Amino acid sequence: MRILVATRETQGQRDNDFFFCEEGEPVKIGFACDRDGDNPDGPCGCRRGFAGVQSSRATTTAKVEERALNLDEYREILTDSYRREGWLVDKPAREFERSVISVAEIRSRADELLRVAARYVNGTILERREEIVPRIRTG
Repeated sequence: MRILVATRETQGQRDNDFFFCEEGEPVKIGFACDRDGDNPDGPCGCRRGFAGVQSSRATTTAKVEERALNLDEYREILTDSYRREGWLVDKPAREFERSVISVAEIRSRADELLRVAARYVNGTILERREEIVPRIRTG
């Protein structure tokens, strides 16, 4: 199946690019703060970044890559990441309800990332603007 993985390819093409992930690790969409509003180019970067599922670090570029995974394995990789980061709690206390994610929401996010990856050929470099879109290569 095709998934999104962290890549250094095309890094530096935008002045506000960053890469703190491990090359090739699967990525997800992390949580976004309110600091940048809807601006993907705001100072925080959370609205333009992908989050590495192993490193829990961010990048502005992801690549579509074919991996030998099935749907359940992929969902479990994302679930483990959210659990390790403390976002997945079985029964959240009322005061933490806005700070956690359910297994159903993780599955929904995983399925959406797979739909995005399926739209593109293997090797396509993607970035987040208002949506996840192919990065136009320059130079």
